[in-house]
Amino acid sequence: MTIRELRQAGNKTRVSHYRRIQCVERDDSYPIKIGFIFQPMDEVRLLKQQRLLCPTGGYTRIEVTSPDQKEYSAVAFCSHKDAYCKKTGLKLCLERLKL
Repeated sequence: MTIRELRQAGNKTRVSHYRRIQCVERDDSYPIKIGFIFQPMDEVRLLKQQRLLCPTGGYTRIEVTSPDQKEYSAVAFCSHKDAYCKKTGLKLCLERLKL
């Protein structure tokens, strides 16, 4: 099953990718790492420039609304030890999706 096939069948689909970023506090212009959070990919560009984006970890989420208005979703998490990959996350979500 692919996104295209889902849409051709009349389903509304939404795919969201989230990246792991570092949370920092700045004390006298020196960053102190205090943990990690997940941020949507569309908000990542600025964080990448500030070097807060982690190359590992993240998750992908797919949400599907069928023509009869039933809602389905699936999530695929990427380990904080693995490089984040949107294609792999989407593939796993599609495999886990139960329509």
